[in-house]
Amino acid sequence: MSLMVWIKVHIREGKMDEYMNLHNSPNGRAYTLSQEGCNSIIRSIDRENKNVLLLTEEWDSMGDWDKYIAKRESGKEDDNFLKKIANLLTNKGHEITFSEITN
Repeated sequence: MSLMVWIKVHIREGKMDEYMNLHNSPNGRAYTLSQEGCNSIIRSIDRENKNVLLLTEEWDSMGDWDKYIAKRESGKEDDNFLKKIANLLTNKGHEITFSEITN
């Protein structure tokens, strides 16, 4: 069974371009896609609030996601990517929802 990760990112007014540049950097989307168990990332912008980015990720398992997040939180492999993007977010930060794909 696969895991879907839904991330709603609340970006400060005027910081979307800076966020997207970080997300497009080698330590952003490409790094995530290179992690074991990450199958896809779809990125979209909310139609009603252009400062909200929606990330939809498919992972093989919660265990793979947990390993990935532990690496991200350590900042050792990705030049502290999470700390860099944290400076671009509103007080809402990001919301994460997990769901399982069933057939």
